[in-house]
Amino acid sequence: MIEWNKELGVLIQIFLMVLTLFFLILRRNQLGKSINYFISAISLGCGIEIFNFVSKYFDEEYNSVPVYIIGVNLIIFFIFFLYFYQLLEVKRFKRIGVALIVIFLLGYLISAIAQKDFFNSFPFVFYCAEVALLSMIIFLVLWQTFNSDRILKLKSYYPFWVSIGLMVIYLGVVPLLIVSNTAKTMMNLNIFFIILFAVNVIGYSILLTGIFYAKNTEI
Repeated sequence: MIEWNKELGVLIQIFLMVLTLFFLILRRNQLGKSINYFISAISLGCGIEIFNFVSKYFDEEYNSVPVYIIGVNLIIFFIFFLYFYQLLEVKRFKRIGVALIVIFLLGYLISAIAQKDFFNSFPFVFYCAEVALLSMIIFLVLWQTFNSDRILKLKSYYPFWVSIGLMVIYLGVVPLLIVSNTAKTMMNLNIFFIILFAVNVIGYSILLTGIFYAKNTEI
């Protein structure tokens, strides 16, 4: 089997993220309300990936897990929640959105206190829980979208692209993590990184493609 070049894969992923960020900023006026939340999340994501890549390059023993747990699992996910919450217009959905955000923050706090090695090893259970919560608020946004006039111009509505792209990136990784966590001896490391790379490329490609179709469709 061909040896997967993990560093090259990370560089390609970083390139896609930076490219997405560039066009997000360039076309932000066409991407709808609350886009600054999403731009902030992608900006932080780019910074984290670049920082970890450089740190790993100079120190092979560098542990990136704490940075991901705080930077991605807490801050970036929280910004995503705020982004989708701002898109909600139905009062009942907004109340559910608030509840999901509170559950997310409480879950993080409880996990950080209860799990001794929470900041040193990947919190598999919490990650699955926060992805499930994020999927729920995305579902609310999509439900609201499909039951409004926006469905007639779905391709131009960037939050739709964001919803699909993020679900591919984060929800798409869950089965992979479940397999690798429950059957480590069955999961070849090369296959793991290849699938992880593919999921990220597809997800960010969706986010990037949507930018060029997007128009300001505020009703």
